[in-house]
Amino acid sequence: MINKINKKILIVACVLILTLGYIVIYRFEDIKKVNFNIIADYIKSYGSWSIAVFLVMSAVRPLAVFIPITLFTLLAGSLYSPIYGFILAMISMIISSNVAFLISRYLGKSVIERLIKNRADKINLRIEKSGFKIIFIMRISGVFPFDILSYAVGLTKLSYKDFMLATILGSTLEIFSVANMGHNIKNPLSPEFIFSVALVLITVGIPFIYNKLHK
Repeated sequence: MINKINKKILIVACVLILTLGYIVIYRFEDIKKVNFNIIADYIKSYGSWSIAVFLVMSAVRPLAVFIPITLFTLLAGSLYSPIYGFILAMISMIISSNVAFLISRYLGKSVIERLIKNRADKINLRIEKSGFKIIFIMRISGVFPFDILSYAVGLTKLSYKDFMLATILGSTLEIFSVANMGHNIKNPLSPEFIFSVALVLITVGIPFIYNKLHK
């Protein structure tokens, strides 16, 4: 009975998110273009409501898998201070990973399986065997598409707790680096920007180093 009630609450929440997202994203035609400056100006136009708009858009973003999470992380760093940008990007990441995972697990399993079957099959077996470690490594490198991985994990038996813990721990360094890049994006020769790029390159290389050490 409780599970049925929780599922109904989840469905209602998803409908509300989708409705709000539709209003925010499609209010102006220009926002349909995935352009950094247009989206940044659009979010800033809401003034004190800009953070709320950013988070609503983050919740809807996984439904358009062609919009990478990196774009929103850069936006958070660009629009706000390094600390607030990082915190906002982390919240955005947590929201979007929850949306993709929960939709895949509870609401659209058959649809998601058809949409990402070719990409998900290769990782599902590895996730079933050593889920937390695999998710952590994939998140820390950022090589595998963020939303595709969230949808794929929703189709497995991996627990929600392990998924979220691996996602948060694995994504933190990259989120910090990319948000800092966004804050310094207008000055790409600055030490801060170069340092952030170096950190991203290090995170990308971690899985390759790990694989070599465990062969």
